[in-house]
Amino acid sequence: MAHPEKFWLVWCPTGQRPPSHRHDTEESAEREARRLAERNPGRPFFVLEALKVAAVRGLTVTTLNSPASEQGATPSYDDGIPF
Repeated sequence: MAHPEKFWLVWCPTGQRPPSHRHDTEESAEREARRLAERNPGRPFFVLEALKVAAVRGLTVTTLNSPASEQGATPSYDDGIPF
């Protein structure tokens, strides 16, 4: 992920859908929040600013060798629990 640009979202905690439109400016998001608030009296609309992003770039899987597998025996540690 290259340098992502800052963006803003408008969110209503009682809304039926999560925010989907990314506003390029705080002013644009505020205009939308005001517009939505006027159309939906009594419902709050928050302007949210994206401040940080976290991402994992890759996954490494390593096969381990155990003495049992080197001797040709089948390891007996699989109890069916996936963790």
